Amino acid sequence: LKSSNTGAQIGGGAGMAAFGPIGAIAGSIIGGIVGGIMKKTKWGRVDVSGVSGDFNTRGNSGKSEAAATEAGGSIVDALKKIANDLGGVAGEFASIAVGVRDGKWRVNTTGTSLKTSKGAKDFGEDQSAAIAYAVQQAIKKGAIDGINASVMNLLTASGDFETQLNKASELSSIFAEIAASADPMGAE
Repeated sequence: LKSSNTGAQIGGGAGMAAFGPIGAIAGSIIGGIVGGIMKKTKWGRVDVSGVSGDFNTRGNSGKSEAAATEAGGSIVDALKKIANDLGGVAGEFASIAVGVRDGKWRVNTTGTSLKTSKGAKDFGEDQSAAIAYAVQQAIKKGAIDGINASVMNLLTASGDFETQLNKASELSSIFAEIAASADPMGAE
């Protein structure tokens, strides 16, 4: 239950003036609750749906919106790097919402609200975990094309994304070595 110190102070003062010490206590409690209800949760999110860098940013806190926009840029950069490293191409995918709500990093793969009741996954203060999760989900939604199916299977497998990415890179290198040994002139 949210409460407001300012609301409690105002309610306590009004209660004291009208009903004495007992009114001050009741007024403080009621004022704190009413003030808490009126308090807005600060949030900012970016909807990422491709690597063009054109984000739909929204929120009610400039600081949270700026953090979300920076995270969106990190997601796009990571997707481009992974695609380039694995010989693929990064492109468009179904929207993913990433941002900060009430000081906590969240990702919603449906591209909607940052509320956990609406499907957002909460990462607490761990921005890098939220970004890694968003990158993996974007890959699952088709953000990278043109890579070997086995490599893609590793990238989209459950578990720690960094571990899966390392395995995918190793497998991609093995495929590149096999291709080079099968066609030494074509691999140059």
